[in-house]
Amino acid sequence: RCRYCYLGSEHDSNHDMECRRPMTKKQYETLIHMLIKQKVESNSSPVFTIILYGGGEPTVDEDFFRYCITYAKEYGLKNGIIVRFFMTTNGFYNNLSDFIIENIEYITFSMDGSEDVHNHHRPAIGGTNSFQKVFNNAKTLYQAKFPMTFRITVSDYSLKRWNEIMEFYIENFPGCNLLIGPMVAIGHGSDSELKVPNKAEFTEKIYDSFLYTRNKLNLIISSSTGVDNPRYHYCGASRGDVYIISSDGSVNGCAHAGADERFNHGKFDFETGIMQWNKEVIKKSFSLNVLNYKECQNCFGKYICAGGCPDLRYTNAGVNSCTLNRNIIEHRLNERIYGVNSSFM
Repeated sequence: RCRYCYLGSEHDSNHDMECRRPMTKKQYETLIHMLIKQKVESNSSPVFTIILYGGGEPTVDEDFFRYCITYAKEYGLKNGIIVRFFMTTNGFYNNLSDFIIENIEYITFSMDGSEDVHNHHRPAIGGTNSFQKVFNNAKTLYQAKFPMTFRITVSDYSLKRWNEIMEFYIENFPGCNLLIGPMVAIGHGSDSELKVPNKAEFTEKIYDSFLYTRNKLNLIISSSTGVDNPRYHYCGASRGDVYIISSDGSVNGCAHAGADERFNHGKFDFETGIMQWNKEVIKKSFSLNVLNYKECQNCFGKYICAGGCPDLRYTNAGVNSCTLNRNIIEHRLNERIYGVNSSFM
């Protein structure tokens, strides 16, 4: 498993462990019935999106994974609703590529680069190598032109190999979307041998690679690339429109370990099928936006960056490089205005 995962570590509370147990088929069906019922009653668009996100890995039980996707789609159609699935995956599955291509709209695929870097970051259970299976599955999806974004989590270890990692993607997945983010010191990352990268070094190397790969890869740094979509809120946890529903019925806005204390948005009763919302917490979460961050008020990029991850602002467990964000935002805005590449480092 990932050595830096932002989910819980071995020191978790019983609650943290309980909420990560897989749902039963009955629980899942009850949840789908409630969600589709609410969607029908809303008289809104007949398209409903479910995101498989947050961990553990959704493909661990491949049969259950197939069942969940198929059941939701069929039950939705019976009620006039088109159910779409997005997902995040580590790619360590056996025989799911064809099923994913046929049934999933979009995936974020975690692969941290060249073979030894990936194996060091993301070993399989027991410490065995995971790279070859992950690479083969990634190639299958990429060659099928399946809509996807690769995700690289950057540690102090991988940052030292950064040029090699960029060349790996240029050679094997040219033109791909590549989402880059630093590891965070929470969950498994709080007691890992891997460390959060140095902020100054991360800023310099990521911006240099952003410029170097402009016509080779589509690098995405989530706090600085959405120049076409200005926003007040960084993510659904603070907007209040994304909910992670766990097998213990907890409804949270954020998957980070410990974030349930800050984004505990409600509780779902699997017996009655009733959702109860924690309105005060949702209201507080909504206030976590760039309009309320004093240090952001005079920044030209605040409506693009949106102040960064609200949970990491609380824990201070990661890297939020304002210099990197501003440089990339300025670069992209100049491309929009003047149609030329510019460097502002």
